[in-house]
Amino acid sequence: MKNNNENRIIILAPNNISDIYIEALKFSFNVENIILVSDERDNEYRDNLINEINNDKNISKVIFFDYCYIYHQLIQRISNKKDKFIIIKNAISEMNSSYIYNYIKYYLEYLDRGIIKKIAFLDPNFYLEKNDKLIGLKLDIPVEQQTQEYKNNFGIISYDFYEYHNFFNQASAIEKITDDSINIFSPCNITKTFFNDFEIKYNSYDTLEEIINNSKVILYINFCYTDILYLLRCIDKNKVCFMGNFNYNEKYELLNNLLVISSDDDINEIAQKTSITNDKKKLAQILKLQKEFRQEYSDLSKKEIVRFLQV
Repeated sequence: MKNNNENRIIILAPNNISDIYIEALKFSFNVENIILVSDERDNEYRDNLINEINNDKNISKVIFFDYCYIYHQLIQRISNKKDKFIIIKNAISEMNSSYIYNYIKYYLEYLDRGIIKKIAFLDPNFYLEKNDKLIGLKLDIPVEQQTQEYKNNFGIISYDFYEYHNFFNQASAIEKITDDSINIFSPCNITKTFFNDFEIKYNSYDTLEEIINNSKVILYINFCYTDILYLLRCIDKNKVCFMGNFNYNEKYELLNNLLVISSDDDINEIAQKTSITNDKKKLAQILKLQKEFRQEYSDLSKKEIVRFLQV
C-alpha cells in the first residue's frame, strides 16, 4: 500500500498508547509518524491541529485510533473533503464501562451521519458486519527476530492491575510446575505481598517486550481483551505463547488444543498444558505451526487494510 505525498494518510492516537500500537499503525498503513494527541482541554492546541490538517491539501484520509475527548471536535471540524475513519481497540467485554460504551455510541452516530466513512474493530468478537462500513481489522507488526538468549522459562505478559487479565491464576499455575523465577511486569504492592506469602520467585520488567525477550514460554491467558500483537511478537521471537479467549482458525486446530486454555481460571489446566513445552518434538511442531499462522495472518492483514481504506 502506497502512501505518497499527494494522497497522504495521517493517523491520530492518544499520547498514552502502547509502543506496539504505534509500531503496528506505522507498519500496517505505511506511514512514518503517528500524531499523538493530548487530551487536555486546550482550545488553541485543538484549533491549531484542525487548521493544520485542513490546510494540508495532500492529506486525503484521517484515521482516528482509539479515543480522546478532543476527537469529538476534530471529527466534526476537519473538512469532509478528507475521508475520516475510526479504529476501536476495545474488547466487547469492556462495554460494561459506561465511558467506553458512550464514546463508541458517539462514533456510531458519526457513522450514521456520514461524517465518518468506516469504523473498524480490532476485537473479532465486537463487530457484526451489517454493512461494509462496520468491519473487523487486523493490524500487523514487522518481524523482529530474537537477538538475545532468554533468562527464564516462563513469562507472563498479563497485567496484575487489570481486572480483565488473569494474572494471579497464571502465576499460581507456573508455581505448580517449576521453582524457576517468573518474568512479570512491574508488580504493584499487593502482587509483591502475594508472591512473598506464597514464596513465588519473580523477576520484574518495565515493559512486556522485555518479558518476551527474556522468557522461553509466554503466558497470556486473559479473561478477555487479548491483544494479538503480542502473540505475533512471541511467534516472531520463536516463543510458545499460551492464550485464553482466543481461537486459531480450523486449519490450526492442534494449536487450539495445545495452546488455548479452555477455562481461563483453571490453574490445573494451565499447569498441565504449559508442561508440554518439555516435549521437544511437540515444541518443534508448535513453533512450526505458529510460523505458518503468522504468515497467513500478515497476508490477511494486508487485504483488510486495503478494504478498510476503500470508500
